[in-house]
Amino acid sequence: MVDATLTSPLAHLSLAAFPSDGNETDTTLVARHRVGFFHVMARQAGALETAHKLGDARAPGRAAVCEHGIVLPTAPGEWAVLCDGAEAELKLAALRQTLDGLAYVSDQSHGRMSLRLRGASARGLMQKECAIDLHPSKFYEGSCATTTMAGIGVLVHQISDAPCYDLYCYSGYADSFWNWFVEAGEELGLKVYREE
Repeated sequence: MVDATLTSPLAHLSLAAFPSDGNETDTTLVARHRVGFFHVMARQAGALETAHKLGDARAPGRAAVCEHGIVLPTAPGEWAVLCDGAEAELKLAALRQTLDGLAYVSDQSHGRMSLRLRGASARGLMQKECAIDLHPSKFYEGSCATTTMAGIGVLVHQISDAPCYDLYCYSGYADSFWNWFVEAGEELGLKVYREE
């Protein structure tokens, strides 16, 4: 059962709330909370029908959208489905009903940490440790990939060409991943916040 009070594993940090009137050229890192994260794994021979029910999420490396949330392919026959944590309990129940008999659905909301990185230097900061090609001709709005950064497995989703990225890793690595970003971004003027 999803807890409606989902919080970031970084909630213990004393961070200012992200300003609604923030400068869009500033490079910012925001600790997000209230993010529903569901892992979907198709049963044998059910991958195509599962992909169809998940907004036709068949293209590797490309996000899709369905009634249950944003769908990121993570491996053949596997997806991450993301939604606002306030709706997570209802979305999880509906997702399980939609995929009943086709796929296994597990709630990993408490086991994942989510960050949002955006601004003029976001791509440069990511390229310090990201093993994927982030050039705008290769990785752009709607692109997603699983990679490593700072020795930590990360799911990367580019949500806009600003650029703006959502990053997900296991919550056990939250402090290490956060600290790497803060240190690596210092020379670029990185500003850090928590989600409102």
